[in-house]
Amino acid sequence: MREIEFRAIGSVDTNWYYGQYSKCNSYKETVDCIIDDENNFIEIDFETVGQFTGLLDKNGKKIFEGDIIRTRHNYHANEVSEGKVYFDEFQWFGACDYLDYIANNCYVEVIGNIHEKEEQKCDDPGV
Repeated sequence: MREIEFRAIGSVDTNWYYGQYSKCNSYKETVDCIIDDENNFIEIDFETVGQFTGLLDKNGKKIFEGDIIRTRHNYHANEVSEGKVYFDEFQWFGACDYLDYIANNCYVEVIGNIHEKEEQKCDDPGV
């Protein structure tokens, strides 16, 4: 079974926080937060929330929604693509193809994310 995990940038600082996403009560308002492994409630910027896809890149790094990945096909080494990881119609996509297919047939590397890298090089609908 796939691990359910989220990440987001804190609303007070620019650090990434990992854990479970939740709505939390803060004084008189409800805010978005990540609950980390130590049960700390960290207020986050909702626009930066990304879910773990259940897949790892070539370096063992977790691939999250909003990551920018570079792929090179195992059988066509000169076919290189870059693109954003996103979820649509019950399927993860990235670098212009289904992410499950990419992970099984391509060399995949996380090279950044949409919150840190402005330039997008893939013409898919998720970018």
